[in-house]
Amino acid sequence: MPRVDTKVVIVGGGAAGMTAAISLAKRGISVVVLEGGVYPGAENWSGAVYFCENLARPEVLGEDGLLQMPVERRVIQRGLLVSDGQVAVGGSVRSRAAFEHCYTVLRPVFDHDLAQKARLHGAEVLTGTTALALIRDGQSVLGVLTDRGPIYGDVVFLAEGDAANLVGREGFETKEPEEDGLARPEFLQGIKEVLTLPPGEIERRFDVGEGQGACLEILLRNGTMGGCEAPLNAGAFLYTNRESISLGLVAPLENLKEVGVPHNRLMEWLKGMPALEGLLEGARSVSFGAKLIRGGGWKEMPRLAMDGCAVGGAASGIGVDFPCPNYTGPATFMGWAFAEAVAELVADNEACTQEALEEHYVSRVKASQYLDDVHSLRDWPAFVSESREFFGAQVDAVTSVADAATSGGAARQLVAIRSLCDATFERRDALVRDLRRGGSALGLWAGARADLVSAIPWWIINCLIGWFPRRGREEARFVPHFMHAGDRPRRPMPVSWRYARWVMAPGMAEALFHLYRNDGVRLSHKMRLMRRAVLFRLSLFDFILLPMIFVLARLVGLLTRRSPVDRRTALDVVAEATDQDAKLAWITYRSDARTHIRFHAAHDENGLSDDSSSSLFHICPAHVYQGEHDGGGSTVVSVLHENCIRCESCWRADDRHVDWGRTRGQRLVFESYTSADAWLRESREGAGLAAASRGTRTPDDAADLIDRVALEEAVRDAVIDGLGRVGGHAQSFCALMGHLPSVLSGADQTLLEALGLEVLRGVQEVAQSLSSHESEGLSSRARALTEWAQLASPHLRSRRFFHFEADLELLRVHHLEDLRLRTGLGLPESSAAPDDAADSRRVALRAFLEQRLHRDVIAASEAALAPTAEARQTLLEVAAALREEGTTAPALPGSAGRDAAIEEVARLSPPLAIVLAGHLAA
Repeated sequence: MPRVDTKVVIVGGGAAGMTAAISLAKRGISVVVLEGGVYPGAENWSGAVYFCENLARPEVLGEDGLLQMPVERRVIQRGLLVSDGQVAVGGSVRSRAAFEHCYTVLRPVFDHDLAQKARLHGAEVLTGTTALALIRDGQSVLGVLTDRGPIYGDVVFLAEGDAANLVGREGFETKEPEEDGLARPEFLQGIKEVLTLPPGEIERRFDVGEGQGACLEILLRNGTMGGCEAPLNAGAFLYTNRESISLGLVAPLENLKEVGVPHNRLMEWLKGMPALEGLLEGARSVSFGAKLIRGGGWKEMPRLAMDGCAVGGAASGIGVDFPCPNYTGPATFMGWAFAEAVAELVADNEACTQEALEEHYVSRVKASQYLDDVHSLRDWPAFVSESREFFGAQVDAVTSVADAATSGGAARQLVAIRSLCDATFERRDALVRDLRRGGSALGLWAGARADLVSAIPWWIINCLIGWFPRRGREEARFVPHFMHAGDRPRRPMPVSWRYARWVMAPGMAEALFHLYRNDGVRLSHKMRLMRRAVLFRLSLFDFILLPMIFVLARLVGLLTRRSPVDRRTALDVVAEATDQDAKLAWITYRSDARTHIRFHAAHDENGLSDDSSSSLFHICPAHVYQGEHDGGGSTVVSVLHENCIRCESCWRADDRHVDWGRTRGQRLVFESYTSADAWLRESREGAGLAAASRGTRTPDDAADLIDRVALEEAVRDAVIDGLGRVGGHAQSFCALMGHLPSVLSGADQTLLEALGLEVLRGVQEVAQSLSSHESEGLSSRARALTEWAQLASPHLRSRRFFHFEADLELLRVHHLEDLRLRTGLGLPESSAAPDDAADSRRVALRAFLEQRLHRDVIAASEAALAPTAEARQTLLEVAAALREEGTTAPALPGSAGRDAAIEEVARLSPPLAIVLAGHLAA
């Protein structure tokens, strides 16, 4: 792609990116959107609840434009359930007023249409274009390096989604780095399927009208693995589309690693829950997907601005997962806020510096309800991942009591009381601690004392009027949910049902109305309104009856000796009705023969294979990583990169074993199944590359804008020598990356690292030679090269070789190209690339040896009849590279790598080859 200048470069064609693109294009500000998918939405995670209040702003689509979007259903009902698999109990609120601008959508269709509207307003959307790195000059961002070349702009907006590859790569993370210097933010992982059902059947089962939708979130009781409780700590969701249902679950990535249950089994467990049978019966799965969700919340938010660059959307981590999941609202708001900020800076003719972006963009985000909600829930992510009672005994107490109380008969009611007794008395300390911590994380206890005092007069009044029907909000109706297995009829106890229906239902409706209403009210205030809605419905009788019930429960617990029923599901015996391979067949792939995944073989301190301990074999939802035990107790790993669904969970879960890159051409499409899909298929051709007629300027044209600088002969020779080292080793590194298999041995990893270190040394030599020149242009190039080396070095040390490969491309197309334009000196002509991995290894080793064992070193070694310190160090590095990482076993005689190394050293110096052979035999 030719070098391109534009005002704004947006990375990511999702909610935030397209909102910003539309708003900027409508103002006449040039904007280019870089989208890695075949079309916007192609790799998005199918169905979702979309909060469209920011799209309805006149600067974006407006109310009329929003009505033209391909939504599935208008949300009128939403609620929360708890389930142990056999029983699901909870409540929801039905209200059109609460869910203003809330729709269920299928993202492949919705995002594609949003991109088409951005194009109509003048934005350029470059699909199939992957952002690899930011182009920098010092701490200022100048543009983006893509797999099709560099693109330059006055400001870059990183709206790349939850995986936040560039956010992590480019140093935006604020979480403290670990011992290896890498920051590892927390993530959730979601898996989802779309199940088709006729529209009329959906409306009947969910009791909604035509075009109306219902959404349920479900708190799942932890199951067991091997007889022990598995701390999955997952929540499920169920959304109604026009002709399908979106069903999935979300759990902390670390918990999924610990539990070790394959994703397909989890989905089959969820779909097969007897409690959900009435809603899912006859539904047919047609789409499968998975993704990462930033889960660290407020405490792990990245930096939102630096010179020439801002971060927004899901990559920022500004989203709410509980009690009312909302990610698209914050994302579209940040897209709108970024566009407003850029428009103001353009109007004032100001540069997009960090200070300017913080004043015009970050300040808007900080003042918003969305960031305030994330701050209110700052302790929630840690509670979700660590709690055991919230996903255990608390669910048991609710479901077992509801199950027994609706079965009728004194015996069943006694069991219900006994269950309540068990949950309350036997685990009371843990439950109280968990309730206190969970309530604090949600902000339920803030201001509770004042509300209790205010509620006392109502408790007295309610003693007189509490048993009469109470009117609630006219625009909100409480819908109780009790779903169970089997056809046995359920009959609630008359007194408890009258109490709940007439007295508490209006209060619950009002509480849920406050929670879910999409009107800009902050979550901290919603929690108080919810608390008051319930507290003001209670009476003094409740505070007399509740202790009496607990006392009775304790007595029953002492008199009855029946063991409590274990309601947990054994996850290790769940049958998988549909296997994983069948689900992967639902996805359309565009594979690349070159792998974008490298598995780093590892060994323990004893030199034994340490690959089987990796969580990759169950954390990957697509069976990319497969291991078989050989006769020696080691694990033979194979990587099926063609299966990858690009969720990036693997390297976020275990970056010790996995290097995952975006420098390859693999693409995929999550198919959508809706009546709008036919239109989408017909219009996909319109989602191709941007028109070739837009204005561009080539690098040679740019030379007219840069003054040439003449170098002294000594400096010129030093620069040429350094560029020769950089070019040779960079070419060898890239050739190896292109030919090496998906599973890297320790020798291959060491060789790649050694080549990368030689590139870094060459760049530092060039920078040092240029730094002494009096020209400010060359001094700035020296600083830029030094800063490039500082950014690239951690990628090499942590063996993120795909990152370093992108660093080399950035070095070539930007830094060294700029140096060529200023001095006329560039990289030497590249030789033909080798055809296979073996030749690539030999060429790389030859370039490494020629650079390290130059004529002076060889002459000194042969004159002294012993290798010099530099020669000895080089030979030791070669010997180490021929061993598997962490082992002490010598390379086997006759092995291809050993023979090639000795031959290449002998080509330079036969005496040194003899020394190398001795090292290899030691």
